[in-house]
Amino acid sequence: MESTLLQANEISCRVQQISEKGLSLLLYVTSRDGQKRLDEKYGELGWQDRYEVIDGDLYCIISVWDTEKQMWISKEDVGTASYTAKEKGRASDAFKRACVKHGIGRELYTAPFIWIPEKYCHIKTSSDGKSTTRDKFFVNQISYTSDRKINELEIVNQDMEVVFKQYAMQKIDDIKYNVLLEKLKEAEVSMESVVELFHVNTLQELDINQWNKLIRKLEVTIAAKAGRKES
Repeated sequence: MESTLLQANEISCRVQQISEKGLSLLLYVTSRDGQKRLDEKYGELGWQDRYEVIDGDLYCIISVWDTEKQMWISKEDVGTASYTAKEKGRASDAFKRACVKHGIGRELYTAPFIWIPEKYCHIKTSSDGKSTTRDKFFVNQISYTSDRKINELEIVNQDMEVVFKQYAMQKIDDIKYNVLLEKLKEAEVSMESVVELFHVNTLQELDINQWNKLIRKLEVTIAAKAGRKES
């Protein structure tokens, strides 16, 4: 059973890297939201967690009760220490990583690289060259494709100003689809080869950018064929 896709208010942002030129963000699920998702998916008594230290590393093992198999299914992952609370940070990170093994928040791994230029955030650089910010960032909008990948993402700061946005590309309409069919016929190119090239299931799934790129290539092919016929 797949987990329900995360909504905007369930996703947190933290600064991953920062310099005087800007900062990058990482999307993640808090331990509290991970627990909430496990409760919703398996029931409050349908899961359990425990921790083990192996070769100095802290592992979290999350076990969930499989009603069909009548047994506990366990998955685990290791945590890394945070800068603020080392041990608590390791435990929290291990728990969140183990949640991903159970499908909770796995879709966040499809997030684009999130870069916030310095003009959209407040960055202070100390005398030793270390850059910091007090800005807070939040996911305002998010949507997914049918295969659970992020295709729309909007992030705002504490003042609700949009600092990052990625919107889904518009798909081609019937007119562009019919034009494409004509061009494919003229260029003697199969629909199957185009579908395979752009990794889509049908031609109707092509977006505007893909359509424009394809039409230009087809027109070059058509012109080349016409030139050979004239010669």
